[in-house]
Amino acid sequence: MSSLTPQEAATRLCVTVLHVAPMGTQRLADELLGRLVVWSRYDIVDLIGT
Repeated sequence: MSSLTPQEAATRLCVTVLHVAPMGTQRLADELLGRLVVWSRYDIVDLIGT
């Protein structure tokens, strides 16, 4: 029997999501960290400038 049971299908879906999600999460985290670094640099420049 080649058809998947609902449990097998759900398991495969979860495995796929777990493989894909970390990459998306990493990109999101990198983007947010990059923006925070840029913002903090501007804040530091403002603090030094005043």
